[in-house]
Amino acid sequence: MERELLIIGNGFDLQCGLKTHYKDFFFDRYGINLIARKMQSKEKDIKNRPFSEYQEEAEKDVVVFLRKVINDLDIDRLLQNNTNANGYLVNYFLQKLRKKGLLENDPKVKEKIEFTNWDVIFLVAYILMEQTLYWNDVEKAIFDVVSLVLKPDQDEFSDYSFISDSAKSKFKKIVKYCFKENRKDTASAMLDALKKFEKQFAKYIRKQLHEHKKIYLAEVSNLLKKITFRGDIDSVELDVINFNYSLDEYTVNYLKERKAISNISVNSWVNIHGIAYWNNSTIRAYLNKIHGREYGALPAPIFGIDGHDILSPSKNKILDLDDPRIIFTKSYRLIDSQINTIRDKKHKFPSTVNKMIFYGHSLGHADYSYFETLFDLYKIFDSNVELNFYYHAHSQNLRNRKSEQNMLKQVVNLLTSYGETLTDQHGENIVNRLVLEQRLNLLPTSKC
Repeated sequence: MERELLIIGNGFDLQCGLKTHYKDFFFDRYGINLIARKMQSKEKDIKNRPFSEYQEEAEKDVVVFLRKVINDLDIDRLLQNNTNANGYLVNYFLQKLRKKGLLENDPKVKEKIEFTNWDVIFLVAYILMEQTLYWNDVEKAIFDVVSLVLKPDQDEFSDYSFISDSAKSKFKKIVKYCFKENRKDTASAMLDALKKFEKQFAKYIRKQLHEHKKIYLAEVSNLLKKITFRGDIDSVELDVINFNYSLDEYTVNYLKERKAISNISVNSWVNIHGIAYWNNSTIRAYLNKIHGREYGALPAPIFGIDGHDILSPSKNKILDLDDPRIIFTKSYRLIDSQINTIRDKKHKFPSTVNKMIFYGHSLGHADYSYFETLFDLYKIFDSNVELNFYYHAHSQNLRNRKSEQNMLKQVVNLLTSYGETLTDQHGENIVNRLVLEQRLNLLPTSKC
């Protein structure tokens, strides 16, 4: 039996039909999709216009509106005031969004809208920055914000382009005012607000799963079989590290019981950053049962920053344990969220695998620590383990080449970085060794 380790990123969910880009979440959260649907409903006779066109029109309208909202905000006066922020900007933007009709106003829905200071920051950044990169990398945004507030001596946001110098200055002031608290522990207050924001993202993922359930499950089944079976393999024992919050062990068991993923035996499954259905009693009861627990909370989705980014400048690279940003690192967040409540020691990673498969993951630097740990575990320099990396294939040749080249660059960066930790084994040659031994493959998603 083939033993494989599968690492899943957001590209997996996108391939299976979910709209899980951060931008999709923000468009839904801040009313752009709501306005677009209203525009679409007024043009029922036009059937060929894609929804994305309505989104573009709605986005332009919202940008103009928010630019005025921000221009009208006298942030200098607020900062000079000695009183606490007390959520002033949250209420300010919430009222403006409501007045504009950017929030759902269904009388049947009694759930309170959980708006946070992090929402304020993402909204303001979207307007005052020249590009939407800030919406593409939420975890980098978190790092920059906590650094500005908790380590004000550092020059954060230097690698972002703002529409003007005054816009950059105003953005920084807004960030500082958002967390202007007369508390002893500002970091904890920031983390509490972030946890509320994360639960709203979980809510959005659950909405996506509900709306696209049938198609999503069918695509998941097909994709799992395609990327795990190659050649004349009869069966696969699979261990999965899922960086997404969607597909969890409960759902995989559902597919298994319906023989949708025949010949795949799942040894272990972990959603390393939590699951969208963290508060679902049925799923909680199921996971507790199969992992031999009478009770146990499930970890909610987390956004964490890379611990590498807050290493002290000392030669030994020892973590500065007095750095207040530590509580935002992925290592801390994993422990704090009790990620092991969805695993047990019986279902642990095998001592050896034949193949490591990376599908839909951008291989960002923030996750290097995970990958380096796995590379150590399976001794990829000296073993026979095969590494397969999938890149998103496009029908247009130019876009396809760019996608392939970008993934190749990410793979080389990751392996070279790992190789630097293997000085006694000429680790700088790890890429060459894997290629010569036919253990490194770059594969298109459409040809898996």
